[in-house]
Amino acid sequence: MKVSQPIELKASAQGGQAAELPTEIQVVRPGVWKTPNHGDFTIADSDLVQAAENFQKFFKAKGRQAPIDYDHNDVTKGAAGWIKDVYVKAGEGLWASVEWTDIAAQQLKNRVFRYLSPEYYFKGWENPEVKGEFHDNVLSGFAVTNHPLFKDLHPLVANEQGGKGQMFIYVKGDDRMKLEDVRKKALADLTKEEKDFLAKNKAELTDAERKTFELGETEAEAKAAKEAADKVAAEKEAADKAVAGKAAADAAAEAAKVEGSVKISASELSALKAAAARGIEAADKLEKNEATALVKGHVGRGAIKSDEAEEAVSILLASAPALRTRLEIFLGKLPDNELLKGSELGNGGEGSANAEAAAAEMSKLAEERAAKEKISFGQAMKLVASEKSELAKLATVVTKSEDN
Repeated sequence: MKVSQPIELKASAQGGQAAELPTEIQVVRPGVWKTPNHGDFTIADSDLVQAAENFQKFFKAKGRQAPIDYDHNDVTKGAAGWIKDVYVKAGEGLWASVEWTDIAAQQLKNRVFRYLSPEYYFKGWENPEVKGEFHDNVLSGFAVTNHPLFKDLHPLVANEQGGKGQMFIYVKGDDRMKLEDVRKKALADLTKEEKDFLAKNKAELTDAERKTFELGETEAEAKAAKEAADKVAAEKEAADKAVAGKAAADAAAEAAKVEGSVKISASELSALKAAAARGIEAADKLEKNEATALVKGHVGRGAIKSDEAEEAVSILLASAPALRTRLEIFLGKLPDNELLKGSELGNGGEGSANAEAAAAEMSKLAEERAAKEKISFGQAMKLVASEKSELAKLATVVTKSEDN
């Protein structure tokens, strides 16, 4: 149920002054009211106190304002304004503090819209955050309109002779049937429209009446309940499967441990350890060869002095993988030094010269590959060393003079 009342401007348009829209509106006064669809009912002071408390609870405490819309929920036009607060004035009933949008204010002043219809629920306002939770005495909004149910209302923007009008019950939509008449009928005698009317107003029915008219759950409520139950069942089934799958995996792992275990003799274990040691030794040797080839390449282009090559190799080998990669990138960014190319190639005779020439060739190949494949110089050097094994072996030769 909606309450509709006319309101007037606090200052009419006289003497060239612009009309002032009200920012405070009287919603409803206590008393006995007559309605065409719901009969007579009484609004007590306690009802209005509850309405003010409900606005604080469901709107203001949540940082929300209730909307003033057009023609009751014509969302295409947006909001005409907002209800900021609702309160009771002693002896004057329920009031609302409002603010208008600029567009709506101009429309009202130009009489594009002339009536205001508060949407006040005496019964059956459903909390949008908790399905099935209903409350009485809730002001959920206003609407500016030109089509009130009663045609003798005073306009929203009053003229100079306008005064305060009376309040009427406004029922949204075309519901002209009376609840008292429909609830007296048997279920078999109800039309579809009457059933829909009862479903919409089931909050006003007793538990016995809802059972009689089979309104324990609406179709939407039953669908929502089924979907919720199905979701819970699916989640439980998934959880059960996960637990069963983990148990099966654990059992299989334990079985694999037992089935896959073998017994070996002490001599066999010793042989396996020796083989592992040789593998580690071979891996270390390969890693040293790669580091040596990398450093020789930088020596060949004059980026590192030849007498510092051994120290550079040691630093690379002692570095963790991530740090080693950074060092390789750093070395690759060092500029060529033409002077060192000629003076730091070593003095170990022909073997040394060949080693330096091989290192220079590997450095050149690595630089070309790094540029072509967009990789670091160190990565490129490793690839060249793996593909040009003979060249890498020659580049890592340590001559007798270098040993001395």
